[in-house]
Amino acid sequence: MGVTLQLLDERGLMLATLDGVVTRVDHHAAMDKVRALAERGDLRALLIDGRSVDVAREASFRAEMWEEIMAAIGPCSVAYIPPDSFTPAREAVVRRAAEEWDCIVAFHPTMEAATGWCLDQMTV
Repeated sequence: MGVTLQLLDERGLMLATLDGVVTRVDHHAAMDKVRALAERGDLRALLIDGRSVDVAREASFRAEMWEEIMAAIGPCSVAYIPPDSFTPAREAVVRRAAEEWDCIVAFHPTMEAATGWCLDQMTV
């Protein structure tokens, strides 16, 4: 449970799989790894699979998580496969964080669609 990171493409596509409850400790450990890749220039797109995550009930924690993700990756493309419980209000939180950090974010229903979008973004 938590966050699992996997490099999907040697050109810099990272998959972050969220499973169960993601704690602050899980989140910060993953962000340290993602930030290091971004700082080295080895991260060009981030695909977040949130289909199996238990969404944090605390709105401030959700907003803080998204702010930290976008700050860690800088201007990068982010594809998010949200859980079924994803709401327009939660989408707005993600979009605000992306806008603040000059990230491009897109929401996709499937892994195939999200991966294809990320790979397309990496060729731009």
